[in-house]
Amino acid sequence: MLGSNDTALNKLVDHLGALFRPVLVLDGSDDAWTETNTSFDGPLTVETWVRLTPHGRKIGNADGVLGAPGQLDINFFDGKLRVYAFPPLGDVVVAKKPITPDLWTHVAAVRNAEGRWSLYIDGEPDSVGIKAAPAPLKNLRIGWSTAKGGTQGSFAEYRLWNRARTAEEIRRDFDRGLATPKPDSLVFYNPGGGDWGTLQKGAHLAKTSDLPPILTADEATALDAKFAKYRALAISPATLPAAGRSRRCAWPAISSTARAAASGPNISGAGAMGQEALLRRLITPNASMESAYHIFRVNLRDGGIREGFLVREDQDAVVCACPAPKISASRAATSSTPSSCAAA
Repeated sequence: MLGSNDTALNKLVDHLGALFRPVLVLDGSDDAWTETNTSFDGPLTVETWVRLTPHGRKIGNADGVLGAPGQLDINFFDGKLRVYAFPPLGDVVVAKKPITPDLWTHVAAVRNAEGRWSLYIDGEPDSVGIKAAPAPLKNLRIGWSTAKGGTQGSFAEYRLWNRARTAEEIRRDFDRGLATPKPDSLVFYNPGGGDWGTLQKGAHLAKTSDLPPILTADEATALDAKFAKYRALAISPATLPAAGRSRRCAWPAISSTARAAASGPNISGAGAMGQEALLRRLITPNASMESAYHIFRVNLRDGGIREGFLVREDQDAVVCACPAPKISASRAATSSTPSSCAAA
């Protein structure tokens, strides 16, 4: 019989305990939010991992990140993160990329000293607002939105800062827990199971093994070392062309039809990326993978399984694009849930 002092048993228990950790779960009702009692008169940053799981509807402006009646509503209108500041301002910034259902995604919204908002998706800049919304914000609520109904999904690694974090800071820290002691500017921090404020009826904590891809301290240290190595190589004079000469890369012409049919991500903007963003895409491709290239698995009523890139899902069909010809699974499919894809 294994006793309490058995080393192997204790390791197994610790391992299983690490697999199941708490997150904040919101059930989609009008009361699916928490009261934080946090207020801001100037710059602020809100960032969190969110996994939206809408049932019987699309992701929309009922799904919120942070807000307060008549003051602020950061939600996912038409599936895209946006900051709504109520009339007369209305929308002050809207993201370009939609969020994918049932997939943990890191989102951040930053208000600078002038009151202008910027949005980030999975650590990378997405959109910058042109209208300032500097009004004081009082008693903000996590997950609240002004639309009827409420957020359906989960939150983890939720952070509120009383300053505007930089793009470099958001990119560096979005996929790792924060070290102690916590900075003074971090006014609210919950990795998952701490104090979420006053939970309303539609909010509760639940333990799950479906967690965002947060790096451990050892993993973060190893990744920082790798970044430092390749960053040094990138700026080393030995890697630059000789003075007075330029290097050009010739790419074969690709027709618009062929490009549209390609199953790989669009890298046409790689030349405009900053060094940090390009390095992250090369060193940690899973962390920077666009949602459009996550593999979805469709379970059919006859027991069959189809996998591919999600093109469209509505009441009539689930349409996926595969490396092979496009397939269409009828609404007989019982579910469509994303699964991870690792490229060799």
